Parts: sequence; C-alpha cells; structure tokens
Amino acid sequence: MSIIGTFAVMYLFGYSLDNLSLLALTLSVGFVVDDAIVMLENVSRHLEMGKSVMQATLDGSKEIAFTIVSMTISLAAVFIPVMFMGGILGRLLHEFAVVIIVAVLISGFVSLTLTPMMCAASSASSKVRRTSPSRAWPRCSSRSPTSSARIPTSRR
Repeated sequence: MSIIGTFAVMYLFGYSLDNLSLLALTLSVGFVVDDAIVMLENVSRHLEMGKSVMQATLDGSKEIAFTIVSMTISLAAVFIPVMFMGGILGRLLHEFAVVIIVAVLISGFVSLTLTPMMCAASSASSKVRRTSPSRAWPRCSSRSPTSSARIPTSRR
C-alpha cells in the first residue's frame, strides 16, 4: 500500500520514473517492510501469550505505536536536508528525497492503521498455533540432519 501511495503522490507532483526515483523506491522498500514487521512481530507476541485476536492486536499496536512514529519521523528527517539542497545537485536529488520522505510517511501511517487491522483479520480467519519456542525446540531438534541422516537399508 505504501508503494502504491507513493506512486500516486509521484503522479500528483508530476514526477517521472527515472533512475533516481526508482532508486528512492528501491531504498524505501526496506523502510516500508521494517515498519510492518515491527508491528506484526509485536502483535504475534501478544497472540503467543494467549490473548484473543482483538486484544492482542489492540495491546500490540498500543505498545509499538510510539516506536513506529519515532522511526517514521527520524527517517523522514534524515532526507529533509537533501530535499532543500541548492545548486545542480540539489535539483537532481530533490525528487529522490521527496519520494523517500513520502514513502516513509505513508508507510508509518499504514503500519499504524492498516497493518494491525489486517493482522487481526488474518489471525481471526486462521488457526494460530500458540506453541512457545521452548516447547517447539524438541520437535525441531529431533528432525536435525544428524538424526535423520540414517540411510535406509533394503531387506531382501
């Protein structure tokens, strides 16, 4: 959603898909994914604690909202000086900075609103396994390559 929103803003500003705007979109993919992962991990942590889907979504998003807002503001603030650079280089990098700032701001908004809602909807529609990592470890270790490396022999 963030990249689609960024394309919409680029269209409204009259920007083209040149090398610098594509570079900005490529860089912003990492920022976009990071915000969503932080939110999803926190909500899934609450689900693993045994909370209901709605309560886990509400608690997880309340806990991590300030972190996402601070990440979004700090990432946008990094590229503000690039946006106001002067000279030929400033004109060249203006579109680059605007595209990254817009993508980061839209990503922060989506991570605070749409991501928890989609997480609640997808968790409610599927069965969530509430297995703690400590209980899952014996099953994983019993399937390690050393335990399954036995070569079956044929009996004749």
